[in-house]
Amino acid sequence: MNYHEVAKQWFVKFGECCKSRDFESAKNLVSSDVCSFGTKVDLVTNLNDLETQQWQNIWPYIENFEFLVDKLIADGNNELIWGVTPWNSIGYDADGNSFDRPGRATVILKDFNGVWLAIHTHFSLIPGTPYNTYGIKE
Repeated sequence: MNYHEVAKQWFVKFGECCKSRDFESAKNLVSSDVCSFGTKVDLVTNLNDLETQQWQNIWPYIENFEFLVDKLIADGNNELIWGVTPWNSIGYDADGNSFDRPGRATVILKDFNGVWLAIHTHFSLIPGTPYNTYGIKE
């Protein structure tokens, strides 16, 4: 099994969900008892809280999210796979001005009967990146 490819495909799919704000499809990539840190939450221990406290408070307020999977580092075994990769997005300050919003992500995937789901995710901003993003001003 190519652990790097499994992690890459997970990041590609999850990145597409984030970019298109497809919460339902994203939930199909994550375990219901996921344990996560994020750019908005300190710690959540289930999928519902991850979606409502992290995803719904970030995804609608950013644009052009993308994992830089050409920089992905990953490995694992037949039960768990880990991967780390940087990502890019565009954020918006309170006046609606755009800014680069780069970060990095770590994921741990577990095999659930042939389906690799995230049991841990950690998203953080590159130091110095503005913490808040407010979306495009209408």
